[in-house]
Parts: sequence; C-alpha cells; structure tokens
Amino acid sequence: MYFGHTCHTGCSHATLQLADDTIDDLLNDFAQSLHSGQLGSKGIHARLCLDTARKLTESITTGMGKASFSFDDPNNALRANLLSNVHAFSGAKSLTENTVFSQLLLDDKGELKPFK
Repeated sequence: MYFGHTCHTGCSHATLQLADDTIDDLLNDFAQSLHSGQLGSKGIHARLCLDTARKLTESITTGMGKASFSFDDPNNALRANLLSNVHAFSGAKSLTENTVFSQLLLDDKGELKPFK
C-alpha cells in the first residue's frame, strides 16, 4: 500500500510484510483461550486485535511516507481516517476470526475436539 503510487512496471517499492514470527505464538494463545473457554465465542482476543492494528498502522505510515502531517495538510485528515478505520477493521477481523475458530473447535456432533 503506497499513497500516491504511480509506478506501473518495474516498481521498486518494498513489499510490506503483515505477518511475522510472533503470529504463531499469538494464534496459539488465541486457540488455547478459545479451547479452554477463557475467551467466549463473542469475545475478542486483545493481543491479536492490537497486533493486527499495529501492523496495519505501520503499513499506513510506510505507504504515506511519514507518521505525521501539519494540521492543515489534507494528508493529516486522510491519515486520521485510515487509522480510525484500522482499529474498527481490526476489531471486526478479530470477532470474525473468533467465530470461525470457535466452529473449527467442534466436531461433527458439536462437541469440543481435543486441543492437539
């Protein structure tokens, strides 16, 4: 994601990596929280939600070229709107992940599968 991106061929922009080595630990913790019942089927795993928001926020900063703009710069309002959207998106994504993962924890009879 690059703001004002005008390249069409031979683009040299770096690829933004949204997943890193910590995602396995986060997903494992999320799955254990669901499986144990600690996180209900309507809850949001805070660490996973915040990690998603952090990575998307970093991508917005990279794409726009900097973290802040002057008050009267139109990019300031654009950045604020994108950041607001990031947090709403991250929460909705986390809730959807919770719903999908909760269903995967159940067998054909609707009973909880072993964690392994």
